[in-house]
Amino acid sequence: MVECDRNFFINIALQIINLCVGIALIVVAILRFVGVGQSLVTGGNFALNVALVILGIYMILFGLLIILFTLFFPRILLAYFGFYQKWIGRGLFFIFLAGIAVSDAIMSIVLAIVVAIVGIIYCVFQFIPIIPPPRALIPIFTDDEESKK
Repeated sequence: MVECDRNFFINIALQIINLCVGIALIVVAILRFVGVGQSLVTGGNFALNVALVILGIYMILFGLLIILFTLFFPRILLAYFGFYQKWIGRGLFFIFLAGIAVSDAIMSIVLAIVVAIVGIIYCVFQFIPIIPPPRALIPIFTDDEESKK
């Protein structure tokens, strides 16, 4: 019973961290779009602005995917994002996101550092046997899995 409660609270805490990272990625991407708009008005470098817009779109997409995977993990996406089911895959993904989140804005740098630290912690979780494997907040079962219960 105590083991179940501890795993439950660890899972909830990690899900909250994932939701915060996903929301922060989306907010920083939107702020990046605002910065690109201001740069275009003042005559900034067009090629650099296009690259920032593309990175911003990826950040929004990955932020939405993190939120989706935190709430539930659709089985149809398991073939494409199977790495997200392991701590090491999730940690390396977060470290990658930290790399694309970096820009010259202070908020982007802070977000990148926080996401990189979370990614490193997730990588370490892979090697700690008492940490339960990552799972979604709302379990989704197929018909076969439900009939086995």
